[in-house]
Amino acid sequence: MAGRNQKKYREYRGRRSGSASVMKVIVVILAILLAAALLFTLFLGKYVEYTDEGVRLRLPWGQEEPKEPEEPIHSDTLVVETPEPTAQPTAEPAPEAAPVLTAVEVTAAQLANEVLAVLEDTS
Repeated sequence: MAGRNQKKYREYRGRRSGSASVMKVIVVILAILLAAALLFTLFLGKYVEYTDEGVRLRLPWGQEEPKEPEEPIHSDTLVVETPEPTAQPTAEPAPEAAPVLTAVEVTAAQLANEVLAVLEDTS
């Protein structure tokens, strides 16, 4: 009978819940999204343009081929049209130029000597 009682009492292994598996799924989904964002930034970052209208993704295979310029039609005759000369309104005299400002580099000692000289002259 001792064997029967031992089967009744088992060691406690904690509460079993399904929330741990849900958390694992959320963590895996977030890790996949993070990896996708990093790959997008590394490989496609040079195709992202920031404009006034917003962010645009310009992939090389999604762009239209640039059209080659059409060659001009060659003709044997050259027609030059010159516009009729029109009377020019009289120009107003130009305003006088602003005076040119110059600067001199002065040390603190030179400035102190000048201030003392001016004070001595006024006394």
